Amino acid sequence: MRLTRLFLNVGTIEKGVKIHIDPKKQHYLFTVMRLQKEGQVIVFNGQNGEWIAKVKQNFLVPDVQIQPQTAGYPYEINLCFAIPKHKALKEIVRQATELDVTALRPIYSSHAENKNRDLEKLELWVIEAAQQCRRMSIPTLLPPITLKEVETYHENVFICDETLSDSVICDIPILSSYTIVIGPEGGFSNEELSLIDKKISLGRTILRCSTAATSAIAQVRSVYSHLTRLPK
Repeated sequence: MRLTRLFLNVGTIEKGVKIHIDPKKQHYLFTVMRLQKEGQVIVFNGQNGEWIAKVKQNFLVPDVQIQPQTAGYPYEINLCFAIPKHKALKEIVRQATELDVTALRPIYSSHAENKNRDLEKLELWVIEAAQQCRRMSIPTLLPPITLKEVETYHENVFICDETLSDSVICDIPILSSYTIVIGPEGGFSNEELSLIDKKISLGRTILRCSTAATSAIAQVRSVYSHLTRLPK
């Protein structure tokens, strides 16, 4: 039987050290997942690997470490995205988490929603995605900023520009970090596109913002892997 996987926002996970289950996690484990009071779950906190923990009343007791904390990619990917509607926002968060991005940041754009109340749910969504895809950590969630501010807070910023040709689809160098900027469903305005010099294309067709995020992250991963591959 497959064990439920649970992210714990605690500093350390140690064998035999009890961890209190807060009311929300109690509801999830015992009502949603129908876990038995003496059952077992897999727990992780982004620092101490994965553990099988035993449920004892309202506590989890880590028992066996089944996987040590694994090293991530040798570079970071930060995803800045114009705020879309509910369904697209959830898809962006889920897919970016599955693709192991380092940080997520909403940005304000002239063609975006900008007042999406679902921003409060981002933490819940990244945790759900990390639990399901067996990721060993969760992305950092950064507060919204304007597009003009992106290069103030981030380095090596690349904006996805649907007006470009395929000739720049792989124009990405080897760097220690990348910040990808994804526009809204209606695209960035010409004025907004002019704010960031480094641009990449996502191909000939116009992509939905959730698809664009996945494509851009995969493109960076692929190009970095190709450029750093050792010759046979």
